[in-house]
Amino acid sequence: MLDEKKTAAALKTAWRGGGYRFVLSNGILSVRTDQWGFQAALSNVPAKVLGLITEHLGAILEDGDAFLLKKDSAEQSLMLDQEASTWTKMRSYLDSSGLAPMQKTPLSWNNLEIWQDQKTLKTLMMDPDDTRIIDTEFLQDGLGAQEWGIILWKSMGGSIAYVFADPARMGWNDWTGIRGAGRGRKCRRQNAECKIGSAGCESG
Repeated sequence: MLDEKKTAAALKTAWRGGGYRFVLSNGILSVRTDQWGFQAALSNVPAKVLGLITEHLGAILEDGDAFLLKKDSAEQSLMLDQEASTWTKMRSYLDSSGLAPMQKTPLSWNNLEIWQDQKTLKTLMMDPDDTRIIDTEFLQDGLGAQEWGIILWKSMGGSIAYVFADPARMGWNDWTGIRGAGRGRKCRRQNAECKIGSAGCESG
């Protein structure tokens, strides 16, 4: 579900910026920043990602660890119960949400990716620096969206990855005319420049 190299890169970026929170409890690793996060069994976490967290912590991970890690700052202990509650709420939400499937389109606008709800055709603009953690191999395994971002989960493995939308830059739009992209053309109705070439885009 997680792209190993890109998740490690995103984790390093977070560490250099505002930091990231991680919890290891009962063999489940949960990691989150203000923009994205994931939860998975420790055995399913990519080696590069696990190695990077170990490097940032400066110690081997142990069950019960809960820390905020940030470059040039000492690790900060977190309340394990509070962090666990965040993920419990996420799982409860997923169980009851019935989220519509999303699809990443070949379009971009203002350096943002355009994702589209396959039922309503409404679009959600996402920062590619955040969505890069998702391995596109699993896009059809369980993918949904709300106004604040996208969620991907493995129904059998019980893993979750999510990405938040920045409400100041992104959010739902009623651009329902997206069908494809033509390089250098304008996308019908929404006047967004098509970045990747394919059939079905009309000149604006």
